[in-house]
Amino acid sequence: MKNYRTIRIFIFACLTILVVSSLASCNGDNNKYYVQNGLEVSLDKTAVPSTVTKAGEVITYTYIVKYTQSGLNFNVQVSDMTISISDAPLDGPIVCPKTVLANGESVTCTATYTVTEADILAGGVTNKAKVMGTFSSLDTKEACFGLSTENVTTVHNVEATDSVTVSVVVPSQSSVEAPPVVQPAPPANPEPQVPILTGDVPYCDLSSRALNLRLVSGFVPTDFNHKLTIGGAPMGCKVSEANSTILSCLYPPTTVFPARIQATLNGNIVNEFDFSGATCVVPDIPHDNTAPDQPICDPIFLPDNICVPLP
Repeated sequence: MKNYRTIRIFIFACLTILVVSSLASCNGDNNKYYVQNGLEVSLDKTAVPSTVTKAGEVITYTYIVKYTQSGLNFNVQVSDMTISISDAPLDGPIVCPKTVLANGESVTCTATYTVTEADILAGGVTNKAKVMGTFSSLDTKEACFGLSTENVTTVHNVEATDSVTVSVVVPSQSSVEAPPVVQPAPPANPEPQVPILTGDVPYCDLSSRALNLRLVSGFVPTDFNHKLTIGGAPMGCKVSEANSTILSCLYPPTTVFPARIQATLNGNIVNEFDFSGATCVVPDIPHDNTAPDQPICDPIFLPDNICVPLP
């Protein structure tokens, strides 16, 4: 005799397992399915420049974000993706022309960062960008042995990261451009400004406007190319042929004592002193105030009746 009760229990158990299994497939979470079957966001981050040398340089970051879908069956409907990007350190927010992407669409975003002294000491700047994408899916499926259908809507989050390091490069000495060498300006007169006069006026005659100036010891007469002035007016002077230590001069009639005497060479003053006129006398016979005997006269270029005595 067949045990119909046992058969009925067995059939009921099988049907229960089948129904529970079917219901579980109807109401399960679809997030894992979508994330693992081609719905994703990608991030490609670059930096310009790739190396820096000093604080204050500006790095420009570029972020390329793309949304892709693939491997979905005909019952699935997927929305556009909303993206958001985070990164640090930056000078300000990341700028994107749009934040909602359709399937296969990409967008390029940018941001900047100014290098600090701390970054230089640390050897570079490293930051890790992260993009978060959010989309929803509508999955229409037959449920419970085809007796009904149901729509399952699920919100999904996917993300991607990319890290970039901008290194510090210290320029080598050979690559550093040396500052231009500034040559000093040559002196106006390369000749040494050696005084030729002692500042002594051993003889002066008002009537003939003649005076003697004593030359420094060792002065070579052939080196006399100087110009002499008294009170700013030029004098006519020459080295005495009878005594090479004396410079005999004629001064202009407009000279008023005391007066300043200057000797110049190529525009440079080599002697400058004030002469009070104390030795300017009008003797019966011209003589050197410092010599007790009659002077030895040097006619030079004076009139025949004029004698410029020498010491």
